[in-house]
Amino acid sequence: MPELTIGGLTRTFTMRFPEERPAPLLLVLHGNHPEATGQQMREWTAFDKQTDFAIAYPDGVGGC
Repeated sequence: MPELTIGGLTRTFTMRFPEERPAPLLLVLHGNHPEATGQQMREWTAFDKQTDFAIAYPDGVGGC
């Protein structure tokens, strides 16, 4: 699982890359659902099928 550390906080996320490069990046946020993960948002939405963008589905921290 990819990670990015910002301000000492490590964030994890699920990614989807299009076949062609370069591509714009779309962030799909899950809102304030305490149990939602990026992978769940990927499964719950249809963004993977609707766009050729690179898509990041970040996991929340502390339920947010």
